[in-house]
Amino acid sequence: MNLHRKLEITSVFLFLVSSIFLFWNILPSFYAYWQTSPFTSGFYFVLSLSAGYIAADFFSGMVHFLCDNFGDENTRYFGPAFIQPFRMHHSDPIDITKHDFFETNGNTCLVVLPVMSVYYFLEESLSVWVSFSFLFSMTSIVLTNQFHKWAHFENPPRWISMLQTTGLILPRTMHSLHHTPPFSSHYCITCGWLNPLFEFVKFFPKLKTSIESIFLLNKKR
Repeated sequence: MNLHRKLEITSVFLFLVSSIFLFWNILPSFYAYWQTSPFTSGFYFVLSLSAGYIAADFFSGMVHFLCDNFGDENTRYFGPAFIQPFRMHHSDPIDITKHDFFETNGNTCLVVLPVMSVYYFLEESLSVWVSFSFLFSMTSIVLTNQFHKWAHFENPPRWISMLQTTGLILPRTMHSLHHTPPFSSHYCITCGWLNPLFEFVKFFPKLKTSIESIFLLNKKR
């Protein structure tokens, strides 16, 4: 077992422990709110989870967009672990279905863990709803590659297919649009909720033009 494999397994384990610990810390505050006003608490709970899920979808789109359009596999720190897999994925989209759970989700856990450690020191100053939103967002980000992997299953299990059909996770039909050359659309891969909006306003093409203009300006200086 090589070092990276050990890191993947360790990071998944640490993420699970951290998530349970943070959730356990949030629970007493949530219970107190629930006893006071169950209807309002339920509304804010659903709202906070929705906000966290949308944030995860946005983050997945940004990372996907940047890895597809900037740098290469030799880029320091991020090249081998993130950029190379995204680029190779276009030429062999089925390869991701051969990855086990740790290979699929380990790298994402490595990225999320430092963010969760910072949140631990800020938790007391945040509301319970922001905490729920953050925790659900981190969990959704970690599961993004799993949803992405399932979107490439030719015949997914019925329960996965149901989640995809209802749009609760990345639909296969939507993700197939990204795998249409030149692979420059539908970057959000957690649930894909933001893809129609971003395609309508041409968010990523405009962002790419802006970033390239900034780099060009810096080179001229």
